[in-house]
Amino acid sequence: MKTVLIAILFAQSLVSISADPEVIQELKDLIMDSVQNTIALNELVTHQTQQISDLMLTLSATRAQLRDMEQENKAMAANFAAYRINQASQLTGIRRDLNKGIAILRTDISVLDQDIVDVGSEVSVAKNGLITIQESLEEDRSITDNNLSNLREDLEGELELVRSEMLDTTSDVTILNGEESNGDPACAKVCSGTTARNGRVWRRGAHYNVYTEVDISGCGFVKTPTITTSLEILRPRYTDPFREHVYYTGTSAVLMATNTSFKISIKPVDRLVNQNTINYKERWNVEWIAVGFTC
Repeated sequence: MKTVLIAILFAQSLVSISADPEVIQELKDLIMDSVQNTIALNELVTHQTQQISDLMLTLSATRAQLRDMEQENKAMAANFAAYRINQASQLTGIRRDLNKGIAILRTDISVLDQDIVDVGSEVSVAKNGLITIQESLEEDRSITDNNLSNLREDLEGELELVRSEMLDTTSDVTILNGEESNGDPACAKVCSGTTARNGRVWRRGAHYNVYTEVDISGCGFVKTPTITTSLEILRPRYTDPFREHVYYTGTSAVLMATNTSFKISIKPVDRLVNQNTINYKERWNVEWIAVGFTC
């Protein structure tokens, strides 16, 4: 503003000096240009001043951020130093543990090596023992084979001798015809027996008869023998004991004979004596003779 006033005053003074209109107009134009330039310069100065102020504020904020970053950097440096110390301590512990583990592993490996040596020695001893056992077994097998061969020869000789003796032996029993095909004549045998007088079990059958089964398995027959039976009456019912036999049939009839047993069935002739038959069946005993082959 001071510059504008000075220009106006300077213009008025020039007007008073010169009264030429063209000069005056040029002076006015010059003054107006100066004023406009001055205003533009003032605006530029104001704008630059504002920019300088903004820059100073930005610089202040940047300095504050820089201080914060320096503090954070110091804290990070301190933390990093502590971390390095901690890591170094941990690495030291890890190295110490690894060294201990390596020492233990070396000791174990040494023990294992010794165990391997011991096992190798035991295996060698075992192999030698197995070789000795195999040689002994081979020797025993050779001896056993020789003994078995000699025993086989002796048994074959004895068996041949027994066969010869059996062929030379003549049985005192001659069986012309049997219930089945004849066996070896040298094996003909006579076997006899009787049922227990007080222990024989008679069972009721059909049509007023009673029956019992006799065991002959002790004779050793291999084929069904020829069997002959008779009935022994221990306590007759009548005064004349010879009368009782005539009242019953089947006293010599053999039923269902095999090489180990046979059955006999008794039936009264007269139905009137049936009850006495049942009441007195414990008085009967079976006598039997069997002739057959045992081989």
